[in-house]
Amino acid sequence: MKHGRNAEDIADLAARLRASRNAGTPISVWLCQHYEKLQSLVPLGWTWEQLAIAMNTAGIRFEAGKPRPAGGVSRGRWTGRQLQNAVRDTRTRAAKQRAAMQEVFATSPMRTLALVMPPSPQEAIQRLAEGSKPVVRVFGAISAEPAQPEAEPGSIQQMVNEKNARAQSIINRFLNRRKDDGSQG
Repeated sequence: MKHGRNAEDIADLAARLRASRNAGTPISVWLCQHYEKLQSLVPLGWTWEQLAIAMNTAGIRFEAGKPRPAGGVSRGRWTGRQLQNAVRDTRTRAAKQRAAMQEVFATSPMRTLALVMPPSPQEAIQRLAEGSKPVVRVFGAISAEPAQPEAEPGSIQQMVNEKNARAQSIINRFLNRRKDDGSQG
């Protein structure tokens, strides 16, 4: 076989793939979990056709035209081209999901507090002498900035509601894009 992979190599890979397969898991979920492993074998000398043979030998097959039902038997045999396309599509979907989640986390309602470093006593005295902003205690530390008043409970709730609305909007855009991508394929 091409790249020096023989029947024994394929049988060994098929056994490892079979061990990683849970019979009740849809093939799309299994591919999401293992596409990087399959793709990483190609630079090591495996062809997509050899990987497809190993998948078929392992009994990991696909349902043509529809998702595989949980516990159902997959009937379709992989070809190298089908497996390569399935891995590519899975990689693309995973990248889109990661990007959408990063976008959600970027608008997280969590705020960071700036660390307040106390000035040395000499700096505090010099600032007072220069007439700079008043020196106040913030959490026991001296700061040249005045303390901020606490936020009103209503304004905190409003801020949380706005962040939640933005996060929901991002999730809805992602789901709509995913639905549009699925209807085109």
